[in-house]
Amino acid sequence: MGCIMGALRRATVIAAVLLHTTSATILSFDEAKLLRVDAILVLGGGAPPAPDAQLPFVAARCKAAAALWKAAAKKPKILTLSAGTAHVPQLLDARGSVVFEATASAAVIINEGVNSADVFVETTSFDTIGNAFYSRNDHCSLAGWRRLLVITSEFHLARTKAIFDWVYGAAGAEPSGAYELSYLGTEDTGLTPAEVSARKAREDASTRNVVSSLEPGYRKLASVREFLTTRHDLYSAKGLVARAARRAGGGEGAAAWAASYGGGRPQPASAVKTTPAVSPGAATPAKPVCPPCEAATPAACGYSFLT
Repeated sequence: MGCIMGALRRATVIAAVLLHTTSATILSFDEAKLLRVDAILVLGGGAPPAPDAQLPFVAARCKAAAALWKAAAKKPKILTLSAGTAHVPQLLDARGSVVFEATASAAVIINEGVNSADVFVETTSFDTIGNAFYSRNDHCSLAGWRRLLVITSEFHLARTKAIFDWVYGAAGAEPSGAYELSYLGTEDTGLTPAEVSARKAREDASTRNVVSSLEPGYRKLASVREFLTTRHDLYSAKGLVARAARRAGGGEGAAAWAASYGGGRPQPASAVKTTPAVSPGAATPAKPVCPPCEAATPAACGYSFLT
C-alpha cells in the first residue's frame, strides 16, 4: 500500500509539473527534481568574494543547480549568468583580470561534483535583462536548449520571472512560445533584513515597470536589442561613456544596497583585489538623487529607473 501511495503522489506531482510547464511557472525543489529540462540557468547576484566562491545567496542557487543535475537521469546543461554587477567594484584575479560572476558560480557548481563538460558561462550581461537577452541569443538559441529552469533567490524571483518571460517570449529567430520556462527560488542566505529591504523596493518597482512598460513596448527580440543598445546605461555607448565619467553615488540606504551585492564585505586572502571605484582624474561628481545610483537626474538613470 505504501508503494502504491508513493507512486500516486509521484504521479500527482509529475502531472502538476506537466500542467505548469505549458506556461512559465514557479516550482518547488521537489517539483524541479522531476522536471526534465535541456538547461538550468543560474543567475548571478553580485561581486564574488573569491574566484572559486560566491556570495552565500548566490552559492545557494549554484548548489541547488548542482543537486538537480545530480538527481537527473538525463543530465541537463548548466549555464551560469553574468559578467558582473554595476553596483560594486569587480573582483580581480592575481593577473589583474576581472573574475566574472559566472566564472565563480561555475567554480562552485563544478566543485559540487558537476561534470565541467556540462557547465557553461554567459559573460556579457551586467543585469537581469542582460541575463535574459544574452543567455537566449548567445547560448540557448544556438544550442537548441528550449526547456529551461531558471534559478535565482526568492527576493529576486518575481522580477526575474517578469524579465525572462518577456525576453524569452519575444518573437525572434524562434517564434513566440518556442521556450518552456520554469523557475526555482532559493533562500536569501546570508542577506540581512536591511539588505533584503534595500533590494526589495527596487525589485518591486522594476517588476512593475517590466510588466507595464517594457514588455508591451518591446515585443520583438530586435526591439529588445534596440532598447538595450540605445536606452540602457550598461549596454549603450552613450550610457557607458557617461557612466565612466561619474563618481559612485551615496545616500540613504546605499551601504545596505552595496553590501547586498557583495560590496564592503571583508575579502578572503584568495580575493586578490578589486577594481577601483574611480579612476584617477575622473570628472567631478554630480550630486546623486537616487541612491545609490550615480545619476544626477532620473532621466539619466537608465539602469535604476528602467531595468
